[in-house]
Amino acid sequence: MVKGARANLVNKIKEVSDRARSILTGLSLIDPHTHLGSSLSSLDILATLYLMVNAFDEDPLKRDYIILSKGHAAPALYAILSELGVINKSELMMINEPWSPLQGHPETKLPTVPVSTGSLAQGLSTAVGLARGLLAKGASGNVFVVVGDGELDEGQAWEALMDAAEARLSNLYVIIDYNGVQLDGPVRGVKAALVDMLKALGFAVIECDGHDPGELIDALIQAHGVNGPKAIIARTIRGRGVSEIEGTSRQRILDDGGEPGFGSMRDAVGKALLEAGERYRDLYVITADVGGSTRAIWFKEKYPDRYIDVGIAEQHMIGVASGLAIAGLRPVAIAFSMFVMRAWEQVRNTVARMNLNVKIIGTHAGLSDYADGASHQVLEDLSLMRTLPNMTVVVPADPNEAGKAILALMEHQGPAYVRIGRDYGPRITGDGEFRIGRATVLRDGDDVAIVGSGPVLWDALMAAEELGKLGVSAMVINLSTLKPIDADTIIKAAKKTGALLTVEEHSTTGGVGSAVAEVVAQGYPVPIRMIGVNGFGRSGRSTRQLMEYMNLTHRRIVEEALRLVKGE
Repeated sequence: MVKGARANLVNKIKEVSDRARSILTGLSLIDPHTHLGSSLSSLDILATLYLMVNAFDEDPLKRDYIILSKGHAAPALYAILSELGVINKSELMMINEPWSPLQGHPETKLPTVPVSTGSLAQGLSTAVGLARGLLAKGASGNVFVVVGDGELDEGQAWEALMDAAEARLSNLYVIIDYNGVQLDGPVRGVKAALVDMLKALGFAVIECDGHDPGELIDALIQAHGVNGPKAIIARTIRGRGVSEIEGTSRQRILDDGGEPGFGSMRDAVGKALLEAGERYRDLYVITADVGGSTRAIWFKEKYPDRYIDVGIAEQHMIGVASGLAIAGLRPVAIAFSMFVMRAWEQVRNTVARMNLNVKIIGTHAGLSDYADGASHQVLEDLSLMRTLPNMTVVVPADPNEAGKAILALMEHQGPAYVRIGRDYGPRITGDGEFRIGRATVLRDGDDVAIVGSGPVLWDALMAAEELGKLGVSAMVINLSTLKPIDADTIIKAAKKTGALLTVEEHSTTGGVGSAVAEVVAQGYPVPIRMIGVNGFGRSGRSTRQLMEYMNLTHRRIVEEALRLVKGE
């Protein structure tokens, strides 16, 4: 590159980065759920790529592809694209709104975004496939994939790196944003040998300052001259430019503090694990770099010798829990529900198949991880887990019931999955004992039975109140254990009311609706309607906002119940 042109490019990148950094800080104040720390770490890397490579060519065989595998840095991407005129600056104010294209993690509906990302290491594998495909079609374009250092905990990352090395993909540029920090603290110590590990695979490794556009440009030029796999390790600082979070594991300047007026499901789980740790000295808690987010970290603070953090490696987490169970211990594996499903095959073939005494707690389930969007909102977990032989599946309705369920399951022998929300948990249950496999009638009625699981039952109770004013007597049943299902209570409700309406913060395919339908179809067929989520989730500013957006409200329940009673 000509010296004068290089200097101009460096200055241009710095201008764009500085303005984007200011935008990001402002966005974090508008929406405190913005992943600011990770975004500021990746900002200069993304600005350099977008101003240096050919990402805007309309010819798919000539353009370069930029993939943000560490999708939580999406706000940095949005800020840069706004500076380049790809998206309107006014759109930035709508970040994380359900109707906005600027979701918590990137989606392909956005110009220049070739891959929807969010689940770590999957973007890297897709980048390898895209690079292979471009070579197969004789394309001149390259693939640039930005990967987080914490992301390299995932086994899939190393599967992708080995494949890229084996295929000698010269059109693939792996850029590692190495800021040394992941969610629960410093990156795993083994990564001190990252350069040697990559070289051992056959990569040409180039190191640079990830906040210096000049060094980034030189690294990309040097990599361009390499005939074979290459990785650029860009040393960065998490939260760069914002003193309150710079160099820490914090993502935000402000803590959102949960949703006012509601109890926290994850806080209840954290307290229950502490109590269980006192009762059961063989209890071990295993997590995957989400101890703080799931409140499992509280267990670590009191019982550090019985706490294991395997890093961002959910499949390995389930394997470790299985081994502990085989050794006669009482393991609890806890992580975000979405990413527990990443380990479903391990749950099936090891935990369920061997009937091991492993308790799996999936937090942030349903729409409760509202800011992160579709990539983090699991709406299929109940379908997957209840189909497994030997697996008990529990869905507490509120924080009160969540704590009781965790403690009850400590006495239960065999595999179990507990589905927990984040911080949206209106109190609806009483002081009675939690019994596995037993549904609870929260309100009696004669004309229609509303059967549901989880926090959405709050809306069911409000709907029953409204229906009563309209002359319709509605029963409300808390189906807190989906498996084994309380068929007796469901059949009794079907016989008494002659009509069932199910409601769930989950897909109606395979979830509560399907489970209830299976019972009544075989035991006492009556008309049944199902309310749930059809499709994927969206980002939002609160769980309640998303419930409204997805039409999971008491108003919808009233409408469907009236149609059902009228035989429509």
